[in-house]
Amino acid sequence: MINKRLQAFRLVAKYLSFTRAADELNVSQPNITHHIRSLEKELGFKVVDTSDCRDIKLTKEGEKILIYANCIDQEERNMLSYAEGVVWNICYTQARGE
Repeated sequence: MINKRLQAFRLVAKYLSFTRAADELNVSQPNITHHIRSLEKELGFKVVDTSDCRDIKLTKEGEKILIYANCIDQEERNMLSYAEGVVWNICYTQARGE
């Protein structure tokens, strides 16, 4: 359910490194690059400044998108936690024969 592009973006933002983000996700660095480029294409602007490959940084717009990406991540966690509770309740109710 996790949006791979946002997950890749959040990790690139965390580490300021495509390689470290790839390592954490156990994918190739070109895969991370693809996710970032795809996100940028969808948004219509750059979120990561790679003009100096040794000094990767977020663009001003990327910093704002990171706030939204973090909120989306938290809301997804909330939703999954709620769903887990619903499933547990269903199983508990069925086990009791209700």
